Amino acid sequence: MRSMERFAAVFVSAIILTMGPAAGAQTGKKIIVYSFSGKAGAVPRDQIVKALGDSGYNIASRKDAADIAKDMGESSIPTSNAQRAEIAKALSLDGFISGSVTAKGKSRTLSLEVFALCESNIVHTLEYDWVGAKMPPDTVALAVEQIDSELQKAIASCWATPEPTPVVPDTQPVVEEKPEKKLALVKGDGGARCKMGGSRCWLPPAVLFHVGFLVSMRNLEIDPVQNIMDIKKYRYEGTAYPLFGLDLRLDILRFFKKNPMFSPGLLFNFAHSFLLTSHTLDQGVEPVDLDTKDVRLKFGLGLEIAPKPDTLPLWISIDLGWGMHNFLVERHPTSNRYISDFNYQFVDIGLGLRADVVKRWLDLGIRIGFLAPYTIGDAETFYGKSAEKRFGFNVGIRLGGMLVYGLSWAVGFDYIGYIAKFKGEGTIAPSYPSGKSMKDFYPTGYFLLGYRY
Repeated sequence: MRSMERFAAVFVSAIILTMGPAAGAQTGKKIIVYSFSGKAGAVPRDQIVKALGDSGYNIASRKDAADIAKDMGESSIPTSNAQRAEIAKALSLDGFISGSVTAKGKSRTLSLEVFALCESNIVHTLEYDWVGAKMPPDTVALAVEQIDSELQKAIASCWATPEPTPVVPDTQPVVEEKPEKKLALVKGDGGARCKMGGSRCWLPPAVLFHVGFLVSMRNLEIDPVQNIMDIKKYRYEGTAYPLFGLDLRLDILRFFKKNPMFSPGLLFNFAHSFLLTSHTLDQGVEPVDLDTKDVRLKFGLGLEIAPKPDTLPLWISIDLGWGMHNFLVERHPTSNRYISDFNYQFVDIGLGLRADVVKRWLDLGIRIGFLAPYTIGDAETFYGKSAEKRFGFNVGIRLGGMLVYGLSWAVGFDYIGYIAKFKGEGTIAPSYPSGKSMKDFYPTGYFLLGYRY
């Protein structure tokens, strides 16, 4: 059966070559044949380009397409058909061809996608099999014939004038014929909307810079060594308070490669409270407003890993950094004798996962940070002679995405905690027992706006 098909293709191609371009493709049509993906794609592409040119097609240069792509902010011709269609429109072409070649040993399979720009997001798919590096002449001829047929039918249908509907007598039932669905829709990337998103719209960001507001609370509990004076715990329980924050991530390698498998980056985070005061609620003591500050700072190095770049919108992240978190409460001889300043300094090791929910417009990320505080500041010698078994964590979830022209947003929630054990007697106020154990938690939500590139 295959030999009969080959014989028919050779016979048809011989007639086409004998009669010249007029019997094959209609001359004057201008198209572009983009690169065929796959390591074995260059040779069959060149064969098809030459055969289409011999058949009367005007083949646009890929260099011209690359220049248009640069004007669109791309470093090279994009791989998505939606963006390739934009390039073809800018070159005033009638259509374009994309393809991919799969090689298994000496066997080759070519999948062609033929597009007529006058149609709306319709792809015509063709497929060919052969053995060896080059396509056999009869296969090339068959491919050119079928490409020409699909393009000519598509272009003709765009300009066809619909025939008037015949008048059917009232005595006869009207039967509506449903059109045959034989063309599949292109799975486009929303090129028009992406154009509003900036030059790296369809790629993971090389730069993320956000500023915005955080809302946090503090819940501190310190168990005294002895339960005297009705002191069961030293507590700080604050209501929600606001912070100003900024967040920066710079992925250097993405300036040179679109979506590398491994992307090292620089990280920086900062937050500072405002409108924050504290006061005690002890009976018999008049409340006094105490100046209070919450200051957070972290910078480090990160690495994002894309298991399947350009195929799976998923990134695994690892980061290592240094951090500082100070919670400072003004000391007062009567109103605040037992809550010390805390000056955490720590090493932060983080593991995270980020995935696109709606490509580039909505992504979801989770992160777990393991904190190793090497000091907790003044509190370390205030509640005891030293602090041991220091540990911290930061568990977070984040939603983010892009709006237009590089503007992006992020909302999220972090739960930060520090734990320690005190040893020995501290310098806490006379008649107040030293501390035994500590839990210091900061649930924090945030909303940020910024820029991504």
